[in-house]
Amino acid sequence: MIETTNWNNQAASAFPFFSSEKSAVVNVEPQRPSVSSRPIFSIEACLQIELSLVPEIEAVIVERNADGEFRVISVVNERDAAIRDKVYAREEEIMAIYPGVRFDFHVLARMNRRLDDLISKVGKIVFER
Repeated sequence: MIETTNWNNQAASAFPFFSSEKSAVVNVEPQRPSVSSRPIFSIEACLQIELSLVPEIEAVIVERNADGEFRVISVVNERDAAIRDKVYAREEEIMAIYPGVRFDFHVLARMNRRLDDLISKVGKIVFER
């Protein structure tokens, strides 16, 4: 008797490979994912990494509301549609990584003003250039 294990969870007949009438036993293991689909970073770290990919973002401020929603403010200097499109693309990636988490994203244009003049102690700065 021959015993084999099929790791791909696809049972194939072993009989054509044998000329005798011996039986073959095939153990089919349940398919185990080789890569986890769970995020490996905290939400704050993910926000930091993803939004830092937009070079125009100067700072990212995060605040978690009482209902669990994350309020995220991306600070840029100029008000520009092309910059906003880049920020929105990163925000979509974040929402795809954490589909069950609610986000409230905002883009704040500093317009050469000091950040402290625009925002008082709101949230935590998770990224700053």
